[in-house]
Amino acid sequence: MKTEDSGIKDISASDVAGRTLYGSSFYAEYAFRNNRPQDYADVINQFITCARHTYDPKNGLYRHACDVSRTEADPVTGQSKHCWGRIRLVCDGVGRCA
Repeated sequence: MKTEDSGIKDISASDVAGRTLYGSSFYAEYAFRNNRPQDYADVINQFITCARHTYDPKNGLYRHACDVSRTEADPVTGQSKHCWGRIRLVCDGVGRCA
């Protein structure tokens, strides 16, 4: 399933998240291995769409996800309150994160 601007939806029916990019790497490999160059533009679009929805210009970081329906996150931007950069900074390297 995709959002209105063709982003692949995450777990929720209206989420675009960093996990979308992880899945898109497999999409790219599938397209390559199955000689589907017509899919490359869509793979690239997934990265652009995810960045557009999750980038926060106020702090220069990417938010964890964006709820494009704006029902479960910030009512104006749809972005989650957590940033990827901040999540990485508070992990201790042993798998414990605060």
